[in-house]
Amino acid sequence: MAQYRVPDLDAFSWQNPVISETNNPPGSPAKGNRYAVSDTPTGAWVGHAFTIATYTGSGWLFAVPMTGWAFWDIGASYYKYYSGSAWMAMKMVELSLVLTDVVSRDVSISAHGFCPKAPNDASKFLRGDASWAVPAAVANYALAVVALNLAALADGNTYYFGSKAVAPSVTAGRARIFIPKAGAIKAVYLHAYFGTVGTTENVSFYVRKNDTTDTLIETLSIDGGDLSIFNTSLNIAVAVNDSIEIKMVCPTWSTNPANMAIGGSVYIE
Repeated sequence: MAQYRVPDLDAFSWQNPVISETNNPPGSPAKGNRYAVSDTPTGAWVGHAFTIATYTGSGWLFAVPMTGWAFWDIGASYYKYYSGSAWMAMKMVELSLVLTDVVSRDVSISAHGFCPKAPNDASKFLRGDASWAVPAAVANYALAVVALNLAALADGNTYYFGSKAVAPSVTAGRARIFIPKAGAIKAVYLHAYFGTVGTTENVSFYVRKNDTTDTLIETLSIDGGDLSIFNTSLNIAVAVNDSIEIKMVCPTWSTNPANMAIGGSVYIE
């Protein structure tokens, strides 16, 4: 009659497979059945947490693991090892699964993984939520405007400025800013400084489009050395290669302001 013998595997890091990791002894174990005892064992396994329990036919034999012991968990279908304080999963991915179209191992927002299969679309990139997407188009931008060194503002003159850091011109079209991307001008923000402050007659500022169409930014008086001019309620449609300038219409002053410098931005979306 053949006899069953439980081997002593204390000296081996790699152990024979176990049926599963569990806290509860099975009701009718077969001789030779092996289990990895978990953290809070019950019944006949009480006091033997994190051991390997082998049924001898009449009772349980407990092998106390050393750090590094490893075995195949049949129920879980992956290897486990003993960390010194617990059984730890040692999951492996077969190369054949990597090379085939197995999406279950793609990276996700909840787990590490492989890069998803490339979409064969050069316009897309991998987003932070693990999906391929086309980059969003630039939604808005701003164009700078500037003018310097206007020594004296003449009565009733109209001045134009935009792209050049020079004195405003009385001739339209010399400082045009060209539109690089279609959209709508939604706001203009300007700030002017006057080295010599004149009287407080009203000055009007406009967006001049394509040297033909004027849209009022603001009409206001010069009441000090610094003047803020803005309008956040604009909606001027612009196309690629349209041009704009800032147009300034002066009154007849009692005392003319002088030494003006001005700059700002045109917001487009």
